[in-house]
Amino acid sequence: MSSIYSELKKYIEENGKMPKNTVVPLADHSDIEERYRDSWVPGSFEADILRSFYDFKPKTVQCFMLSRAVQKQIVKPCDKNRDNMVKKLSKYYAISYADPVLSFLTKSVYKADMRIEALRMIKESEKREIVKFGIALLGYSGTKDDVDVLKFIAQHDEFTLFAVRALENIVPKEDYDSLMVEIAESTSGGFGKVAAIFEISASPADNVREWLLEKGAAVSCGEEYVACECAVKGCLVYKLHEIAGLEREDKNSFIGKYKDGICAVLNGLLKAEDTKNLDGLSEVDGILGAVVKLKEITADSDYADDVELNETFKKFEKYDRFMNN
Repeated sequence: MSSIYSELKKYIEENGKMPKNTVVPLADHSDIEERYRDSWVPGSFEADILRSFYDFKPKTVQCFMLSRAVQKQIVKPCDKNRDNMVKKLSKYYAISYADPVLSFLTKSVYKADMRIEALRMIKESEKREIVKFGIALLGYSGTKDDVDVLKFIAQHDEFTLFAVRALENIVPKEDYDSLMVEIAESTSGGFGKVAAIFEISASPADNVREWLLEKGAAVSCGEEYVACECAVKGCLVYKLHEIAGLEREDKNSFIGKYKDGICAVLNGLLKAEDTKNLDGLSEVDGILGAVVKLKEITADSDYADDVELNETFKKFEKYDRFMNN
């Protein structure tokens, strides 16, 4: 069986980029189908786990035993040790043991040796959970020379969350937000894009804010998660109040550029409100209240009769506390 990394590399070389709104099967796809009845959208399993309080981690003693298997392969790499390590790690999801196992390894293994095994896991494994753990290892042991490897593997939604977390430890802070935008654009537009947006800082640069409002909420799934992130980090409320005081021509320019993006944000917020996927709606209340301001701006522009905007406004009519602000 070919490694996951090599198959993805072949796909990118042949197609240029990841397809939008669809899934590129991984090398262990058939194994996953046989093992589980439920079919997870790539990246959705971790997204769901991280937003729940479910205690799914192996016990400390199990994590210690896993770390011993990994340590043995790092210190004395060979087929026997690798097979034993893969067998033990494959019993669990990487997200459940990555942090505790890594905490054990950092006390007993040199970074340089860990990096070698991490790259081996990422590039040679045909098992997705092993690749994910390899990414986590590289996040601790990697160097700037490994940024391209992580950017590459981050293109697949299944690995984006692990890769962006690993890159946070390697990439200079001032470059991180722009890199998250680059990675978000390179994914299929699913939970990988959502993961990258969640990593963007609370106060990003102006160009990142503009991207969040214009393109951030255009996702194929998880819109109820990402809408608030785009609105808050993109400073939607502030932007609307700023535009409201400008001339009609400026309002036309603003709506022309951001209409689709803002409608995606607002529809995502409505879905979050309906499905109760967001806890504590204080920030959302302020954003949804700004719908009134957007209606005022639209009424004083050439987009007053725009179908998409007016359909979005109509959806908010049932929320009296917002529309009466």
